[in-house]
Amino acid sequence: MFDEDISLFFNANEHAEWAVWQSKNINVIFEKPYAQALGVTSVNPFAKAVEADLTGIEKGQNILIRSTNYTIVDIQPNGTGILLLELKKV
Repeated sequence: MFDEDISLFFNANEHAEWAVWQSKNINVIFEKPYAQALGVTSVNPFAKAVEADLTGIEKGQNILIRSTNYTIVDIQPNGTGILLLELKKV
């Protein structure tokens, strides 16, 4: 995990935006469909989030971003305290 304060990147007034997961407001960085992350290309959208904000997250759960419901189809921790969530529009 990094020693830097990653919450600065997840500030809704800067880079991030609000999302709702399990009735909890969290900040995410949303990437629209056809994104390339970690050398893998996908037509599904992605969201990056602080791992500590998503305790208990599981594939198949829903997340609301920009008034759209998405199902979490994959969860990829990157070892820095950030999760990359692959999403599919419900």
